[in-house]
Amino acid sequence: MKDEPLTDSERDAFRSATYKVAWVGTQGRPEVAGTASISASRIENAVIEDVKVLNKAIDYLKSTANMSLKLWKFEDPIFLSVSDAAGVGMVEHGGTQGAHLIMMAERGITGGDSVKTSVVAWKSNRIKRVVASTLAAETLALSSSLSASEWSQIMYRDLRFGNVQRESWESDMEPINAMMRGGSDLSALHEELAVMDAKSLYDVLNKGKSHTSQADRRTCIEICLCREALARTGGKPKWIPHWKMPADMLTKADVSGSSRSLTHLLKTGRMSLIEEKIEMAMRAEDPARKSRDPSAGEKMIMEKNYVVMDGSHYSGSSSSGGATSELSIAAWFWRLLLKPAST
Repeated sequence: MKDEPLTDSERDAFRSATYKVAWVGTQGRPEVAGTASISASRIENAVIEDVKVLNKAIDYLKSTANMSLKLWKFEDPIFLSVSDAAGVGMVEHGGTQGAHLIMMAERGITGGDSVKTSVVAWKSNRIKRVVASTLAAETLALSSSLSASEWSQIMYRDLRFGNVQRESWESDMEPINAMMRGGSDLSALHEELAVMDAKSLYDVLNKGKSHTSQADRRTCIEICLCREALARTGGKPKWIPHWKMPADMLTKADVSGSSRSLTHLLKTGRMSLIEEKIEMAMRAEDPARKSRDPSAGEKMIMEKNYVVMDGSHYSGSSSSGGATSELSIAAWFWRLLLKPAST
């Protein structure tokens, strides 16, 4: 029954619902961006199961209609480029899904504190290249996120400081966290973190481990390009466990089968990052922390000192929604600079 193809009229209704969800996903609800992208790729071959999955997303949106992005005003932010990928080897289901979130956060996030964090851009799409390994998929997702982060920082600097020249934008970005013009009160560095949950990719970037097998040679080239991009901008790789990965929700069709990290972030406007050595020590004591089950992850998200805390602990109010596609991300930055959420 669940694999039964749709009729022509059902397919038309499925297409219409998919495009409606896609519009909402680009206008302020990144949680359903993955559902919209994957559903759009399934329209011509959609089955009953695809309808059920899409309806779950619609029900989720209706039940969380009051949820919105929280855009904070930052004096000295850290930019986070968060990337993820899923569905490696699932060619029959459309291939691998890649996604990223570009976020701004207070500097305390690197010390394990739960700090103000704003999602300013996101994307979920099918990875066009056929990949044979998780490392390859995660590397391509990272490459896309680094490009988006670089562009976002250029926009931010141009809007806030007005010191980016079209003719010399590349030199203005060496590194991205370059010192502002002399005499500026906001001359601190803008740090950037490339956040991922793929331990294999993190180890390659951070610890110099190499993958030189025949199958991974193309991936090695892409990894070198990512290293070059991070070096050029002064960025650093940062590993987080799967249950802390907010971009996971953008790689899944079923909103109920993904990490709860993004929903907690959107509810509270706050996020924390766990140090690798701390997480590994805790895993040694509690193997359950390796679980990829969404319900288990939700429990860990609520743990003290390592979590996005429940919204009742904070009183930050959100700003109005708006477009966050590549064509209109400037609007987000204007709101970020001129209409901050209350603290």
